[in-house]
Amino acid sequence: MSGEIEVLLTARGGVGSARALMAAGVSRRIIEAAVRRRLVTRIRQDALVLTALREAATPWERRVLDARAVGHSLARPDSHHALSHTSSLAVLGLPYYGRDSLVHLVRTDGQRGRRDATVWVHRPVDPSWVVEEEELRLVEPALAALQVAATHGAEAGIVALDGVLRQAEEADLAATQEHNGPALDNRHAPALDNRHGTALDNRHAPALDNRHAPALDNRHAPALDNRHAPALDNRHAPALDNRHGPARDSRHGPARERVVELTERALAEGFGSATHTVREVVAAADGRSESTGESRTRWLVRALGWACTPQVELRDEHGQFVARVDLLLDDWRVVIEFDGAVKYTDPAVVFAEKDRERRIRDLGYEVVRLRWADLDRPAYVRQLILKAIARAGASAA
Repeated sequence: MSGEIEVLLTARGGVGSARALMAAGVSRRIIEAAVRRRLVTRIRQDALVLTALREAATPWERRVLDARAVGHSLARPDSHHALSHTSSLAVLGLPYYGRDSLVHLVRTDGQRGRRDATVWVHRPVDPSWVVEEEELRLVEPALAALQVAATHGAEAGIVALDGVLRQAEEADLAATQEHNGPALDNRHAPALDNRHGTALDNRHAPALDNRHAPALDNRHAPALDNRHAPALDNRHAPALDNRHGPARDSRHGPARERVVELTERALAEGFGSATHTVREVVAAADGRSESTGESRTRWLVRALGWACTPQVELRDEHGQFVARVDLLLDDWRVVIEFDGAVKYTDPAVVFAEKDRERRIRDLGYEVVRLRWADLDRPAYVRQLILKAIARAGASAA
């Protein structure tokens, strides 16, 4: 019968509940024997995962497995629970940020939640916020992103809401291309992989790995005040001409508008003492950032006091495309690129990247490159940007 357990769990992606196994004819005794023999791992009570699959998984894959297992136990279509917060986003393949290993849920029957070593059941939500995916109840992605902001802070919220907006914008772009025909220039319409919300470009595709995304608490959050914001003096800020502009022509399709409507509804319902933080996240979120690293970089740059725009196209004096950059400071000719954990082992890739940066500098821009570790060193990043601004100002003088 242990072989039957493996077949039944494999059919559901390697996870399931003891309740479902017993309904399929597997006895509790057989299930307990499988747990003792480590064929399956019990996440909590009757939430089960195939042990071999879980042990071979990356940390972020394991998080999805655990959330889905608990979901099959508590967030079934006939239940009063739904996966929420980062758990909902993880199951849906959307970006999230933080080290919290709990499985997050909400109740939809108005009853109080609870928290233990495995699950955190938050305050209840209206059942209309729930969608069903692969026999699981989950809260709408837009609400899940705002829940992350309310629970884990602005940076985590921006990563989450950026991902939800990006998925919606790509759905709108795909629908437009299907109606009007494919884009003729891949530079203007890079394919996005919604499972990770990252561009299919090695420079912009860091793994959503919690090992590389340490949670930031208030000790690491740069102050959002003018003491850290260098004065932006227009006398030293060269005009930014039409050689650069946003990569997308339209960001107001129906999928994106629905996300906007849902965030407005969620804000109207309120998030208690965290409502102010959630409002800040809604105002700052931008679906143009193409990865968790880019979203965190944008959050940090703005927290340090600089306005910036993501995914800007740079063109030469003839209007020819040169590069699309992760971030461009609005008041200075300074480009900020997030490199992630990618190692350039292919000489051709290294040469192409160096040539790209040379062409950007030839247009008169300074370039600041950041990696994962830099995002936890705001003072260091501030100095890098200040130096780049000084070079940009000297070049323009």
